[in-house]
Amino acid sequence: IEADKDKVNQVLANLLSNAIKYSPQGGQIIVRCQQEVATLHLQVEDQGMGIPSKALKKIFDIYSRVYSDSTRYIQGTGLGLSIVQQIVQMHGGSIWVESTLGKGSIFHIVLALKHDPAKSAISHHALATATDGDE
Repeated sequence: IEADKDKVNQVLANLLSNAIKYSPQGGQIIVRCQQEVATLHLQVEDQGMGIPSKALKKIFDIYSRVYSDSTRYIQGTGLGLSIVQQIVQMHGGSIWVESTLGKGSIFHIVLALKHDPAKSAISHHALATATDGDE
């Protein structure tokens, strides 16, 4: 991919931090990265508390937080996912989330690959290597 390394790291750091914060009972956090036809598909999956379906439409809105008895102790400003979405969109990508309350969430990011397959493979490897230590 052709991307700002620091911004992509910021996206990953935020998604991983949220996966940890919203998984108070523990469980695995899985990071997947796969090359599709002309894109790189990145997924961050947790086995945490999940997001209520009515909140999914607003999860990327600025200052959006899911408030409930089980999340009231989790600190944050509600800016993280809004910033993540802006960074992904600045790179021409898309982001969405699938979630089941009580079972966890999967955040998806799709970014376009460069046209040079050799460079794409190197970038794909570098991104995968950068996320290996964060699982």
